[in-house]
Amino acid sequence: MSEKPIPNRSLEELFEFARTMELEAARRYTQLSDMMAQHNNSELTDLFKRMADIEWLHVYNVEKARRELDVMEGTPSSYPGFGLNAPEVPDFLSMHYLLRPYHALKLAMQHEERAAIFYTELADSTENDEVRAVALRFAEEEKNHVRELQQWLARYPEPEPGWDDDPDPPNELE
Repeated sequence: MSEKPIPNRSLEELFEFARTMELEAARRYTQLSDMMAQHNNSELTDLFKRMADIEWLHVYNVEKARRELDVMEGTPSSYPGFGLNAPEVPDFLSMHYLLRPYHALKLAMQHEERAAIFYTELADSTENDEVRAVALRFAEEEKNHVRELQQWLARYPEPEPGWDDDPDPPNELE
């Protein structure tokens, strides 16, 4: 799935990857909240802000798990990092300024599913039993995130066709 090397050698690498993925997701949801605020889409501004807060909690949970397992912090040079292209990070190109919560939650579910697949593939490919166990734990946590998002999604009906029609769209700079 991923073109980047996967952290199958050590728990330190795995935790650095996990922290990076959650951190970049938190940053992206913050950016998306700001973007929706610029377009006066207050419903999504608030939703993305809440999702960013949840991702920050996930960063904390990764660090808590690292401490519980007494895993040393890795050095930044020990992992390639993802930037804002981690499996759990939505792309700006997937956004529309009139997006509805239904769409945002579906998109978030896709990215949480990608993260679960990432960890499952890692568990299947590593020879390190400790890495496998933690990767499976992280995969299950990502699957729990998907289930939580499915519950949120039940609150929002799928928008009718034409939800993105805007008789006065924003102007683009040339």
